[in-house]
Amino acid sequence: MRRAINAEGSRERDAVLEFAKSRGIPGWKMELGIAKERQEFDNLVVLHMRGKVTSNDPAIQKASKARADMLKQSVMDRKGSGVYGFEEVTHDDRYFPFILETTKMQAAYRKHGEKAVEDLLTGAYQRGKVKLSEKAARLIARAQMRRTLDKGLSSQTGIRNIFSEPNREFLGKELKAAGMSPEAVNSMLDDMADVSLHESISKRAKFSLGASISHSEGQLRMVDLLNTSQDVVMNYAREGAGESALAKQGFKTRAQADEAIDEAVAEARNLIQNQLADAKKAGDADEVNRLARLVGDSNDGRIQQYAEMLHDSIRLLMGETLDTNFSPWAQSAIRLSRAARKATGILRLGWNGAASIPEASNALVTFGLRKTLKNVPATKWFQVGRLKEDPKLEAMYRIMGAYGHKENYFASKNYMAANMGEDAQSRLERIYNNGAGYIQDKNMLLSGFRTVQSGSEELAQRAMLDQILQAAEGKLKFDSKDLQIWREAGLSDEEFHEVLDYIRANPEHVDVDGKQVRVFSADSMNPELRDKLGAAMTAILGRQMQRNFIGETSVWSNKELGKLITQFRTFSLVSLEKQLAYGLRGNHLVLAQKLMWSTALAYLAYNGRIYMQSKLKDDPEQYIQDSTEGAAGLIGVLNMNNVYGGFGIPLDGLATVNTMPESWMTGGASGGWGFRGYGVDSIPAVGVVADAQGLTTASVGALKGLLSGEGVEHEDAEKIGKKLRRLLPLANTAAVGAALSVIN
Repeated sequence: MRRAINAEGSRERDAVLEFAKSRGIPGWKMELGIAKERQEFDNLVVLHMRGKVTSNDPAIQKASKARADMLKQSVMDRKGSGVYGFEEVTHDDRYFPFILETTKMQAAYRKHGEKAVEDLLTGAYQRGKVKLSEKAARLIARAQMRRTLDKGLSSQTGIRNIFSEPNREFLGKELKAAGMSPEAVNSMLDDMADVSLHESISKRAKFSLGASISHSEGQLRMVDLLNTSQDVVMNYAREGAGESALAKQGFKTRAQADEAIDEAVAEARNLIQNQLADAKKAGDADEVNRLARLVGDSNDGRIQQYAEMLHDSIRLLMGETLDTNFSPWAQSAIRLSRAARKATGILRLGWNGAASIPEASNALVTFGLRKTLKNVPATKWFQVGRLKEDPKLEAMYRIMGAYGHKENYFASKNYMAANMGEDAQSRLERIYNNGAGYIQDKNMLLSGFRTVQSGSEELAQRAMLDQILQAAEGKLKFDSKDLQIWREAGLSDEEFHEVLDYIRANPEHVDVDGKQVRVFSADSMNPELRDKLGAAMTAILGRQMQRNFIGETSVWSNKELGKLITQFRTFSLVSLEKQLAYGLRGNHLVLAQKLMWSTALAYLAYNGRIYMQSKLKDDPEQYIQDSTEGAAGLIGVLNMNNVYGGFGIPLDGLATVNTMPESWMTGGASGGWGFRGYGVDSIPAVGVVADAQGLTTASVGALKGLLSGEGVEHEDAEKIGKKLRRLLPLANTAAVGAALSVIN
């Protein structure tokens, strides 16, 4: 996925702003999606890609090239990994997935009626790449309408009714006559009749049969019913990353992986049924109960639960949400919960930049103090405005994909990535999601998170590159300890030395500020080794500045309720295994070094943040004293430490059952800095809702005082001001706090 992001290069984001500037439209309106020209921009990009309407606008051309390059990289990854169906596929820059969008279809359905929409789709299929008769085109058009509208409208005819045996036989004959192979026809008809394929972009795209997107009927245009946004390309690439990962494990299609799980369940069920029969004969009641719980029936039992977890893991791998198959009211609750989490992330992470500083301890120990510090001046810590390309790292990006500032620049715009596969969103929800992403982008800058996190990621990446190049040049001897991190990341000693041999045989240099600097891209390396190297680099760097990957948290925590409850705790949960347990299994001396550096950096980061925050308090000295002395200071440093910060999870558990010393509990001698335990009030979003309720109550009280002529007390006005500041996006951030402290 990172390679696809690197191929796109965030050019579309720049193109959107260029398009807006050339037309006198505020860029933020385009990014929020509230400018009517945004939809036209997307339509023009797709029409230009498909060669239907050639645009001379540089912004349209840039965005079209960015999308085409992203799709090309995804196809290359699928093909290189052996995904079934992509063996003979060659990329065409004119390709764009033909995906109908639910909200657009609903709007057209209401405004123009069912027949007009069906006629438009029928005409588009008749004039497509695969020429169809009106009857065949109309059948497929009806199926597409049902597939798209059923997600948003509850009273639609099922897809299976359209694909009756006579209709299926008729369509099969017509598609074969149009030149499609029998295998391709059967596969496509099976997929078309499968109502579960709402989320799959690549499969849904096959249903287009090359339909004409420039076709129109009266006031209706085909392009106006399609999802022409960049989300389609993102989902296509994300699915491609998942399919490639499965293919490398031997599953050439997603269906093969799902079928393997179901077959394993069936075999396990038969085996346990036999064991259960033997246990009953032996009269072993305990064993009978244990096996009965395992086998259950076809819908429950431990075996089935394990199978569902594996199926959910595949869905996560493909970038799909796990929050499906719920009633309408439950879906509404899920959407409200997502909105609350997004708001909470913006309002509560205004000072989190300092929290990433202790993670630099990993790079200092793994890559060496000298190599890491040597790269500090060259690292771009402040990324403001358009992305600034780094020639030294561009070659490395081609191996492992976008990382650090480059990935963040793209991802911040696509902050709502979890919603991209759900096109049945209202316009208001889309605007909210875009707005939250826009504000979060600014929040990451003002909180210092982007500077510290992305800058430190780039620093670790530079140190890794130097280490590899020096090893290849013979300037650095790799001992078993150095090789161990590559072994654990999936690269054998022989493969690592093969990489070094490649570097020696293929010297590469780029110009950096007038100097020739050696780099490493692996452009002509064996593709399989190159993929393994990229995955190993990602795994190693993901441990230096901790990244959480699929499979490192439970399936439950990836569902909305789990995300809501574990918000801001996921890092600590993963760090217990990824940092502490990993260190205990490995070299204890290395772990001790990381503990030393992380504790020192956590102490500096925590006390530095407290000092900055104290400038905004009524009594700065008292605030510093309360926050840094005794248990409060110890807990603050503990929670910021990346190696043993995960201890906060079990310690909060002890606080839940009141088994912690009072001085370590929230509200005890440590004030608000202790462990609070697990309860409804420990959910961050609940705290935001409580703040909003408190502000409302205080404001109503103040308003009543004004209306009655009593006025508002100074202390009450101050309290309202403080509550309001906690709920104003970007107001409670490190940068704003620093500015206010200077003013004060």
